[in-house]
Amino acid sequence: MSKGKSEQEEIKIQMKFKSFRTLDFAYHQPPEQIKNTDTVHFNFNFEVLIEKSLKSVIINFKVVTFIGKDEGRFQIASIETKSVFEFQGLEPLAQVGDSIQFPDNLLITFLSISYSTTRGALCSKGAGTILETAIMPLIDPKSYKPILDQIKGTDSESPVK
Repeated sequence: MSKGKSEQEEIKIQMKFKSFRTLDFAYHQPPEQIKNTDTVHFNFNFEVLIEKSLKSVIINFKVVTFIGKDEGRFQIASIETKSVFEFQGLEPLAQVGDSIQFPDNLLITFLSISYSTTRGALCSKGAGTILETAIMPLIDPKSYKPILDQIKGTDSESPVK
């Protein structure tokens, strides 16, 4: 019996963190000094765009930092960032039907890098304020896999929010 190609042939992917940019940052001085960083909360969302050629992934993050709850809520800061990744070596996996197929951890890796870089940018931009000690929490990017699995291939960019 001759050996053919393995069904799980190793795929070599080259990837590059091409760029990171802070698109917008705003800081609002809280009405009173914040002594307990546990009262600082973060909301974030992200959007994934896949370039038509399937050679780059763009992840846009928006983070809003606030204190208080409900009516007493006060927005301290917001930041919007854009991370661009380029890659090669996915041509055999690029598209199956209308779904874009990536190795399981590739988009999770991109999301993790984007989140961590945004986290650092917010801390850096907030130097001298509560934001240098009230740092965005660490997350498990694998928990966002169901969202990342929704990416569909189209002739234009494919946003996932």
